[in-house]
Amino acid sequence: MIALLVKYLIDEDTEHLIREGLWRRQPSIDIKVIGEQGAPTLSTKDADILDFLEVEGYVLVSSNRRTMPRHLKDHLNKGGTVPGIFLLRKGTSYRRILENLELVWYVGELDEYRDKITYIPL
Repeated sequence: MIALLVKYLIDEDTEHLIREGLWRRQPSIDIKVIGEQGAPTLSTKDADILDFLEVEGYVLVSSNRRTMPRHLKDHLNKGGTVPGIFLLRKGTSYRRILENLELVWYVGELDEYRDKITYIPL
């Protein structure tokens, strides 16, 4: 099996500095932020974000620990799939978030995260 590099979609309510920090570490990481061109628009419903992930192959990075698990369950129950969702644990340092996302990008295999929520830090 050929490992494919993880692509990230940063949720609109999640600190966008994550993208700049990851790009400083690994300039070739494919990262989009909700609200920019080529990504879902601001205020997109969670269910529609999951549809975008499924079609475009991005892993969501989000702080939405309250509703995203329910939306993922509904999406999967309808026969959908997603490459994965990374939910950031409350109080996790910026440095630790970057280290974990960089590690996943560098050595992770997409099947490890498919159709589930993984909490950062790992």
